Order: sequence, then structure tokens, then C-alpha cells
Amino acid sequence: KALVIRKTTTGILSHQTGAAYLNLGGLFFQMKDYSKAEYFHKKAYESWKGIKGEDHYDISLCYFNLALDHENAGLFKMAELELVKSLEIRKKVMGKDHPFLASSFSTLGDLYRNKGDYSNALSTYNLALEIASKNYNEESQTLINLYKNLGVYYQHRGLLQKAEGYFIKNNAFQLKALKRDFPAFSDNEKAKFFATQESDLEDFSSFCIERYTQNPFVIDILYNTKLATKALLLNSSTKWKRRIKNSNDEELLLKYGQWEDLQSKIGKLVQSTDSIAKKGLDTLIAKSEKLEKELSLISENFSSLIDKKQFTWQDVQKRLMPGEAAIEIVRVKKFGIRKTVTDTSDSNKIYLLKGLSDSILYAALIVKPNQKFPQVVLLQNGNTMEGKSFQLYMQSIQKQVRDELSYQTFWGKINKNLGPGIKRVFVSPDGVYNSINLNTLLNTKTGKYLLEEKEIRIVTNTKDLVSSSIPKPNEAYACLAGYPDFNLEKEKRHEIRLRQRTGPELPLKINTRGGQFTELPGTRMEIESISKVLQAKGWQVESFLGKEALEESIKETQRPRVLHIATHGFFQSDSGLVNDPMLSSGLLLTGANRTFSGERDELGDDGILTAYEAMNLNLDNTDLVVLSACETGLGEIKNGEGVYGLQRAFKVAGAKSIIMSLWKVDDDATQELMVAFYKNWLSAPNRNKRQAFLAAQKQLKAKYPNPYYWGAFVMVGE
Repeated sequence: KALVIRKTTTGILSHQTGAAYLNLGGLFFQMKDYSKAEYFHKKAYESWKGIKGEDHYDISLCYFNLALDHENAGLFKMAELELVKSLEIRKKVMGKDHPFLASSFSTLGDLYRNKGDYSNALSTYNLALEIASKNYNEESQTLINLYKNLGVYYQHRGLLQKAEGYFIKNNAFQLKALKRDFPAFSDNEKAKFFATQESDLEDFSSFCIERYTQNPFVIDILYNTKLATKALLLNSSTKWKRRIKNSNDEELLLKYGQWEDLQSKIGKLVQSTDSIAKKGLDTLIAKSEKLEKELSLISENFSSLIDKKQFTWQDVQKRLMPGEAAIEIVRVKKFGIRKTVTDTSDSNKIYLLKGLSDSILYAALIVKPNQKFPQVVLLQNGNTMEGKSFQLYMQSIQKQVRDELSYQTFWGKINKNLGPGIKRVFVSPDGVYNSINLNTLLNTKTGKYLLEEKEIRIVTNTKDLVSSSIPKPNEAYACLAGYPDFNLEKEKRHEIRLRQRTGPELPLKINTRGGQFTELPGTRMEIESISKVLQAKGWQVESFLGKEALEESIKETQRPRVLHIATHGFFQSDSGLVNDPMLSSGLLLTGANRTFSGERDELGDDGILTAYEAMNLNLDNTDLVVLSACETGLGEIKNGEGVYGLQRAFKVAGAKSIIMSLWKVDDDATQELMVAFYKNWLSAPNRNKRQAFLAAQKQLKAKYPNPYYWGAFVMVGE
């Protein structure tokens, strides 16, 4: 539309029309449609050349963009000629030492490197480094990128010792930039900014795994990098919200309340199919982002010293007792031949492009007391682990058959390196390890499950062992909800509401596949039994059962020490209707079936608590959230960030620990497990909740030996 208007009002040969062509070319480049990108970049060149001549910066920009189009299309010879032409024009119109030339030389160096022309690549990189060093400070993005390119250059040549310094410099700058810039961003902007750093972080991980046998010190840096970046977005979101809520600043809390209201409205509109109502969505999002950035930046004033500390693996090691170990699982892309390219612009020359390939390995970085460096255990067959091995694991669970392979695949080699003296292991998972319960792995040599051999504690990041600054809750208050009446009419829901909520709730359209959700008798027994156990120990208990298990009841709960929800859960990765994993996972509460059948409730909530909504619950200082439902631990797995779904939502809301399920659970077995857990936890004053949970699983295993029954739930957190 912009192009048509500009051509009509300013003509084909105009700066405005050329800019519109350039923008379209850039858009198609990002969409990886390089032929269309080339078409529009050529059009921009034609439009500008007619009024600006050949020797103009904008013409050099056209050549530069065309070179990128052609390089990505495998036309290296053509791209080289265009980059050289772009450089010649820039030297002519800007001078040979202009700062912009640094990135031009660097890009040309990348092209030579990819062609395997290492001599020209190095001399071109050196020219870029010379110009950049004169014009930029040490923290400029141009220099940071150049260090990375030089590191990759030496890695391509197999000169890892020379590559090391450049990789380490680049990595240090990336971490510094994350620490410096994050407070000024909204959560959405943080995610976008972090996405620009991910490629460098992946390259660094891969390099360290390739290099560590010659220099173990790089594993120190890799482990420390994971402490700083693993679940970074999750931890950042949790921290700024917690600081604001604990600030006791009335004006700030009022502003936070306004932001929460905006988030609630946005959540409803995102789920809505009402096109008229959605017209105001962009305005609300912009307003929310602006307010969120202000709050995030202000929250830094309330940050503690522990919030600002950069933790090292030695900090983790100091917290380990004899017989304990900490493991960071890292999903790594292997360095090698990325693809083969035939350059039709240069007599059909063939190039083997090196870089991060589609081949995956997993690295277990192990920290034990009294060791000089973290141990490294490599599991080379990562693609098989994520494919056939995981399918075998899940099929064995669901079909309740003996699984004699998964232990060796996912744990055997790690266990060998732990040694017999390690009995408790803190594991920070990545990739496929987020989807399996390590405790359910059967060691065929001993005939025991891992549950019986070691105490496995799942943590988001192993720095959780030392970084927790949340005070332990001392209020014995629990909120329990379960056995929802999924078919309760909206009129009756209104009658039993504790208080009405303002604003319309628009139903989330989800294909349930199984039709209407049926009641779960075990959840009623579960809530009633747990309530008795808690009350017998002097706890204040608020229970919402049956028709009272409203979505509003959960949302209005304020900072319980324990929040326990027993109902149906859902995660639909292929719903095709929503592409946000925080909207395609959730819990079903009273009235949910009415919503699925198309009933709209303009006065209250719809009975579907999505992960998006759960993020804004007031669970600051909540010790434990129990999601006693099917598949509540599932979601979209993002490398280095964990699972986007209910698990993430309740962590962002403030929960210290979460019990959740990895597959569909048996109603009777689940209620027995949960009741046993609370009895174990509250009966022994010195027993922590993790030990109580493991003991409950062992009790249930004695009655139901198959891991399908006792292994569905995992505890993640402190």
C-alpha cells in the first residue's frame, strides 16, 4: 500500500519510492524469500540511480542488500562483486576510514570465510578490525560482532587456541549487555533482545564443548554463562514483579495494579474471536508495554545485592554437602558441515558451508565438592534422544511395559561419572530432559528405578542453590480447589461468586477433541483429605469444591503458602487457533464445559484459567503450587528457557516450587499420592517437601509398581 501511494504521489524515480522498495526487500529477506528480496532491492536500485547517480550511499546500500540476498541464495561470486562494489562507493563518498566501513569489511570477510578463501577472509577481517578499533569503544556492537566473526574464522580453520580469546571476549560483552539493558525493557522486549543474542550463545556453547579437552577452563566460563542466561527471561520477569509487590510504595503498587488490569484485558482480547473488540488490542498492548518498562526500570531501585551478583560454579559448589552434586544439562548444536552449496554464479563451484549443524548433543556439566573444574559428560546422539528414544520412553510409560533402554540413554553415562558416593543430585534440565521424569528410569543392572538409587532434585537453574532471596513463608494458610462442576450454568455461577469481577470474559476457543470434560471423583476426595491433614496441623484452609471451584476464586487468592488445584489440565500444541503456548495450556474450572459449548458469560470468568492468566496471580512468597491434573508440566520447550506453559506461569506469579504432571494421570492413584505427600510433609518437622514428595512416590510405587502411576508428577523449584 505504501509503495502504491508513493509511486502515485512522488513517481517511480524518487527517494520515497526507493525506500518503499528497500523496505519490501528487507521484509522478504527476513522471510527467507531471497528471490523476492532480490527483485525489490533491484527496484530500489533502479529508482534511486535515476535521481542519485551511481556514487551515492543509498546505492551502496542497495548493492550491500543484494549481496546478502545472493549470498543466502548460494550465489557467492555475485555477492562478492556486489559487496566490493558497495565498499568502493562507500570509500568514495564517505572516506576510507569511515566507521561504517568496518561492518562492510566484516561482511565481506564472512563471505570469503564461507567460501573457504581463508587468506582473503583474514586480511579483510583485519581491515575491519583496524577501522573499528579507531572509531568504536570496546563495548560497541560492531566490535562485539567482529570478535565473534574472528572466533568463528579460526574455528573453521581448526585453530581453536586462536579462536578462544575472540569467543571469550564476545561472550563477556554479550553478558554485560544483557545485564545492562534488561532493566529498561518490557518482558516482550527482553525476549526479542535475548533472541538477538541466542546465536552467539549457541556458538559459544558449541565452541566450548569442542575446545574443553585442550583447555578445561572454558567449561568454567560455559557453566558460569549458563548460570547467567539459563531461564534468564523467566527469572527476570519473576524478580521485577516480586520487587514491586514487596516495595510498600503505594503509588508504585497502584501503577502495578493498573498494569495488571491492562494485562487482564489484553488476555481476554487475545483469546477473543470478536474482530470489533480486537480493534483496540494494539493500543492496549502499547500502553501496557510502556507501563511495564517503567515498572521494570524502577524495580532496579529495590534490587538486593544478591540480585546483582554474577554467580559462578564455585558458588554452587560451596553450597554442596558431601554426597551431593549439581548438574547443568546443556543442549548443544554440533559444529561441522552445515550444508553444501552449488554456486551457479561461478561456474557451478561447490562449497561446504561450516557452522552449527542440525546435529544435536547433550552435555552434562557436573559440579561436585572438592573438584577443580566442572566435569563434562557428552551424550552425542542428541537427535536420537529427542526422537526415537523419547518416543520409546513415552510409549513404555503409556503402555505400562518394562523400559530397559531409557536409563542407559538418558542417565547411564552421567551416573557413571557421578560415582557411587553421590546420593543427592540437583539437576537443571534442558531440551528433552524437560519432558522426562528421571526417577522413572529403570537401571536393569540393579533392577531399581532411579527413584530408589538417588535423590533427584529438579531446579530451573543450579544457581537456585545459592541465589534465593525470597523469605520463607511462615503463614500456615492453604488454598485448595478441585472437583469443579464443569457444567454449571452461568446464572448459578453468579450467585455463588464471592464478588463480581468487572469487564467481559470472552471464551477461549479450543478444540477439546474428547468433547465435554467429565467430573473427577478422586479430586473431591483429594481436596477433602488434604484439608483434614492441614487443619489437623493447625493450618488455615480455604477450600473451593464443586460449584465453588471458580476461576475467580483462584484469581482472588492472596499469597497462600500452598495453592493446590485438582482438576483437568490441558496443553494443545496443535490447536491451530492460538500460537502462544501461554494461551494453549491451562486448567479447567467450574463452568468450563459451558464455555466450550459456546456460552458467553459477560459478567464473570469463563472457567478456563490459561497460563497467560496464571502469570498474574498473587503468589508472591507462595511456598508450593500443586497442579494435580493431567499434563500440567507440558508446554513449548525453548532451548535454555525451559517450558512455556503452566510451569512457567506459576513461577512468574511467584511460586517457589511446583508439583506438576508430564502425562495423563490416574484419578485414584493421584489422590493417594497427594494425600500421602501432605501427610509425609507435615508429620515430620525436619522433613522438607522434596523428601516428603519422594517418600510419597515410593509409597505409591509399593501399591502401583508401574511408573505410569507414581512417576507422572515431578517437583521443580527451590
